[in-house]
Amino acid sequence: MCCFSKGTDYAIEELADAGYDMLSLDWRCDPAEVRKRVGGKVALQGNMDPVALHSSEEVIEREVRKMVTKFGTQGYVANLGHGLSPSHDPAKVGRFFRSVQDISADMNRGAQGKL
Repeated sequence: MCCFSKGTDYAIEELADAGYDMLSLDWRCDPAEVRKRVGGKVALQGNMDPVALHSSEEVIEREVRKMVTKFGTQGYVANLGHGLSPSHDPAKVGRFFRSVQDISADMNRGAQGKL
């Protein structure tokens, strides 16, 4: 069961102890900080600001890289920090997904090489 509770970063520890399997974070949360605060009790999901999808493909890739780097690739589901709007270009959404896949695969290959 996943909990998305927008604007409740003040209660992350309580939410991690509430019995959820995953917490979905809005775009205002710092993934690295939340990861420390939940201590591995739950998986995390999120949290790129969907406004970034109105930018260039280069900006989308840069924002995805920042997000995935902060979350890591394990115990994590890449997602937006809130929903899409009708004004979002489907091609830019596709770029988001391709960037997540490519960057995550690169990170995982790098981790495999260090074992």
